[in-house]
Amino acid sequence: MWQLNEPAGWTLTLINGSGTVVRSLTGSTKGAAVRAAWYGYGADGRRVTGTCTWKLTAEPRDEVGPALTATGTTTVN
Repeated sequence: MWQLNEPAGWTLTLINGSGTVVRSLTGSTKGAAVRAAWYGYGADGRRVTGTCTWKLTAEPRDEVGPALTATGTTTVN
């Protein structure tokens, strides 16, 4: 979960170790908390394993202020 300063539309992109996007999730917040759920499956329905890089991009819904971009890694077994 990520906590933002205001409601936003967001995209969470998951990229495997080869640099291929395996899944992209989108949503919007009613409050300021982004709660994305990913169960380890790629867009093709196959299980993803190994280390993935995630990238969260959030755009303020009122279009005031800059977009947020955050990145990190997660390991999927």
